[in-house]
Amino acid sequence: MREAEAWEAGEGEKARGLLDRQAEFLDRHVGLWAPHFVEKALSMAETDFYRGHLMMLRGFLAGELERIRLLLDDADLTYPDPIDVR
Repeated sequence: MREAEAWEAGEGEKARGLLDRQAEFLDRHVGLWAPHFVEKALSMAETDFYRGHLMMLRGFLAGELERIRLLLDDADLTYPDPIDVR
């Protein structure tokens, strides 16, 4: 919520700082173990239910990091369109 509130308040630099922290968290914490966990769990999953959720998790993590990187690379620090984040 804090990032969205910063964008809405026109505080682009604050929002960018929060995005930096999110990217760092994904890169340096979640990104270190989650991909291995997902692959190991996929190899052990016995039902499509769990396989599907694991694949969604894998896609979400990759997509979220990409979304953050695209926002950080955007030179225009205005509130991003919530549907089309490029």
